Amino acid sequence: MVGYDYYARSDAPGRLTTSTFGYRLRRGTLETQRDINDCQGAGWEKVFNSDALTVTRLRFTTLPGGALRIHLAATARHRPEIGYVLTQIVARRNG
Repeated sequence: MVGYDYYARSDAPGRLTTSTFGYRLRRGTLETQRDINDCQGAGWEKVFNSDALTVTRLRFTTLPGGALRIHLAATARHRPEIGYVLTQIVARRNG
């Protein structure tokens, strides 16, 4: 599971607040939840249709400078010879 600040906004008194999103791989499905601290509990939502895809790998790697590499791999549930791989690098916010 990984959590990150998705956006920032000001509340009524003018303080900056953030929302976090978490992602986890559970039983071949990618799930997400907002404003969480750990991967326990209810309220997780599937990102993909688990009848169509089986997620086989979800890996987060911190890179030098704080960027985050996200690696996701999946196969078509009824045609496992069809695979999907995605790697994305997300730069950290300047602070």
